[in-house]
Amino acid sequence: MAGPTALAANRRVATEASPAPFLYRALRGPVRRALARWFDLSIEGLEHLPAGGPYLIAANHHNYLDGVVLGVSAPQPISFLVMPRVWRATRLHPLLHRHIGSIPIDLGRADISALRRALQTLEAGKVVGIFPEGPFSVRGPGSIVKSAADSVLPRPGLAAFLLTRCTVQVMSASSWVSSSTVPSS
Repeated sequence: MAGPTALAANRRVATEASPAPFLYRALRGPVRRALARWFDLSIEGLEHLPAGGPYLIAANHHNYLDGVVLGVSAPQPISFLVMPRVWRATRLHPLLHRHIGSIPIDLGRADISALRRALQTLEAGKVVGIFPEGPFSVRGPGSIVKSAADSVLPRPGLAAFLLTRCTVQVMSASSWVSSSTVPSS
């Protein structure tokens, strides 16, 4: 792999970023309205996010809706690193993930190609999303990751690698949905 990638602080890569994938744009509004109606979606703290990419968003992970909630809540599209079990959950999932900009990652090994794609996404001025706690939180429903350093990192190499290879902001995020409405595994 090539040497460290430095995203210059004064470089205006956000304006060079290509628009969100079509499917991401098409689904965002309807899914956000559905979440607001069915789960009383409430969004707080958007003012703390940068006006544009690139940045890394690190979030807690309690259930299957976390990525969806973050995806419809953040102002910029998020390219999430997605583990194989989620990427291939149904026959339609691989097609869906490819068309919304997700990045498949194999958690069972050092997946260099996924890390390269994440770096390329950041270099293009976009946002990359990770769940540093792994597939689902070990802290249980209601826990909040206050910062990337505060999280439980079963695979700390992923976040550490990305952070050592680029100079982008890391934003922490938290989502929670009642455990009585969405299964956690």
